[in-house]
Amino acid sequence: MKFNLIENAKDSLDHAIENIIDKSRPRDGCLKRVIQNLSHAVELVLKERLVREHPAFVYTKIDQYPTSDALTVTTDLAVQRLERLVGLTVLSQVLLEMQEA
Repeated sequence: MKFNLIENAKDSLDHAIENIIDKSRPRDGCLKRVIQNLSHAVELVLKERLVREHPAFVYTKIDQYPTSDALTVTTDLAVQRLERLVGLTVLSQVLLEMQEA
């Protein structure tokens, strides 16, 4: 099975929701999985937004595009690029608040 970025993000979001509402699962690790899945979904949506600007922007080293084995951006770097490229300034504030919580 192969997902595109948005399908993969939706799948991670679905898993997060399942972990929240499924009362039969042990609660100890459940919230950890919810956070991991939500974080993954956000990262993938940010990468999709970069790809829509230009596919090279999703790679850490843009000059390595279109190599399939190059590293892709972290969530923080994706936010920085989106701010610089398309002016999405609210993202940094949201991430900062999440890190402080």
